Amino acid sequence: MKAVIFGASGQDGRYLTKECKKKGIEVIPFSRTLNGLSGDISNFSIVNNIIKDHKPNYVFHLAANSTIKHDAIFDNHQTIATGTINVLEAVKKYSPSSKVFITGSGVQFKNDGKNISEESEFEASSPYGISRIQSVYTARYYATLGIKTYVGYLFNQVTNISHTFIIGNKIF
Repeated sequence: MKAVIFGASGQDGRYLTKECKKKGIEVIPFSRTLNGLSGDISNFSIVNNIIKDHKPNYVFHLAANSTIKHDAIFDNHQTIATGTINVLEAVKKYSPSSKVFITGSGVQFKNDGKNISEESEFEASSPYGISRIQSVYTARYYATLGIKTYVGYLFNQVTNISHTFIIGNKIF
């Protein structure tokens, strides 16, 4: 079993890498800052080659610039939205049996003080949220093409870090 993790040097990527290795899954880490596979997820050629060369069982798109500031609008769009298209199109072309996990965020939902769920209304209140919303709609589109896509919403707290990744019926 193999897993490509885009955003492997971030907090979630480091935890996921550790958990995959515990489960005996070979990890192919990718990040802008790694010494190994590094580059820009918004570059289709790079993403395409990684998927083509490794044909992973699992693909995780965790890459993001975690800021809601307007001056990050282009970086957020390229990393999150364009990155999602690149990952899903490469999987469609070269590894259509891969399961693809795309991260979502609570920031993409309308904040009316109530608990949120996947059925909650989206609200484009920041460049980061806009990119996450586009990423979810892209994943939904590729699911109609037969690609196994999963969107997970990760909520990290400094005082109580808990990470759960659900892929198919397996919990990491």
